[in-house]
Amino acid sequence: MKKITFIACLCWLVTSFGLLNAQTMTFDTGASETGFTFSQWQVITPGTIAPVSTTIPAVITKDTGTWNATSIDITFAGGNTYTVTSNLGDTQSFTTNIGTINLVGFTGITSLSFVRTAGGGASPDFDNLAYTVGSACTDPTIPTVTATSPICPGASTTLTITGTLNDATAWNVYSGSCGGT
Repeated sequence: MKKITFIACLCWLVTSFGLLNAQTMTFDTGASETGFTFSQWQVITPGTIAPVSTTIPAVITKDTGTWNATSIDITFAGGNTYTVTSNLGDTQSFTTNIGTINLVGFTGITSLSFVRTAGGGASPDFDNLAYTVGSACTDPTIPTVTATSPICPGASTTLTITGTLNDATAWNVYSGSCGGT
């Protein structure tokens, strides 16, 4: 008896690893990026922005769809601890030392909120928010497999796969014996 496994190449695998549409918000013209809305941010110097308040969250929201935030640079250390929170409840706290903060786990979000959670210094300056935007993905339907005749040792048959790939690229067929791979 042969074991046959059908696997569709799902497009979400690519977007989960952030391989599509990698971009960086440089804030050269202030708190702006096409497709995003900024609330409670101010321009400090060309190329950097800072929260308007240390107690009111500064928010970056994607106008439509989702995005993945991957890192942000701090160019002025305000001597604080900030907490960034996504609309999905993901949170990460960091001290506002100069350098790059890698944002871990902020995938499939629509907004990020930055607020000071400790310290008494000035608001830090932020630059170079790196992010990815994956295109919409529709999973394939579960395929139906039919054979022109029973599958028997030494005989041949034609298998037909019926289904809709949608955004997947191909059906992959793997076969092996009952105890094998």
